[in-house]
Amino acid sequence: MSKINNALKVCFFVLVALVVFSCKTTPEEEPVQEQPPVEAPAEEKPVEKPVEPVVEKPVEVPVKEDKSSQITELGSAIEKARQKAIESGAQSYLPEILSALDAQYADALKFAETSSDQDEVLARGKPLLDYYEALENACISLTLKARIEGFSFQSYDMPNYELGVESLSKAESLYTDGSGSSAVKEQTVLSHTAFQAVMDAAFMTLAQEKRQDAVSVRADADAIKAGAADKPGYNSAMLKFTSAETKMAEKSYENAYNLYVDSHNALLEIYERVLQKRKAAEEAIARAKSKTEAVDRYALEADTIAPLPAEDTTAEAVQ
Repeated sequence: MSKINNALKVCFFVLVALVVFSCKTTPEEEPVQEQPPVEAPAEEKPVEKPVEPVVEKPVEVPVKEDKSSQITELGSAIEKARQKAIESGAQSYLPEILSALDAQYADALKFAETSSDQDEVLARGKPLLDYYEALENACISLTLKARIEGFSFQSYDMPNYELGVESLSKAESLYTDGSGSSAVKEQTVLSHTAFQAVMDAAFMTLAQEKRQDAVSVRADADAIKAGAADKPGYNSAMLKFTSAETKMAEKSYENAYNLYVDSHNALLEIYERVLQKRKAAEEAIARAKSKTEAVDRYALEADTIAPLPAEDTTAEAVQ
């Protein structure tokens, strides 16, 4: 027990000694050397680029399209349309309208020579083209209308006949009211088409009838061998018939009708001529036969009345 206490005492003294020693031997703090202040790096100034001189771009003015070729083409089209209108009878049917359009055309030509506004030149020319084309269609319509009424063809297609009359009248009213060239042209085209439909319906029916007549006459001609009796004429007639068939297939009914008529008439003429010759030949044969029979009969009667002498008797008489 005493040993333990002694040990504890020794430890206690050792600890006390250490504490005292540590307090007496605490080293002085070394003075901290002051570091010179670090200068912040100077800010780099941006390198100034040389100022480029400002070059002003020229303002681009849009280049207008050169429409000289369009103007030339339009002028050519107007001239052709005007000529067609005259050929269709404008000077006879509608001379006042033709004169008015010609005056407008002359003004448009003067404007085109002096103005640089090509769009305006075209704008003035296009209605003139419509009006001249409308004038042509109107004249054709009037011609067809006169033919339809002259042939009494109305009944072949009455709806289209009435439409043609109505459209033609409407076109005249629109022109007088100044409703616009395109509207006038539209009505004249409609009138032209309607009247042509009436003509086609009529001639199609007539062509079919005349074709049948030609076929019938051809059969009669073949029966008497007219083709052999007049080969050139027969072939010419059949060539017309073939051409008529072609026109019929192309729906050119009036031309087909005329060719069927020509073919029929040619075949009929050949048939009648060959038939007449055949009849004449048959009559001649009949007369010759009758004459031969009469001669034979007269000889028989004479021989009965005064018989000829026998051959031997005649020879003796001569001696």
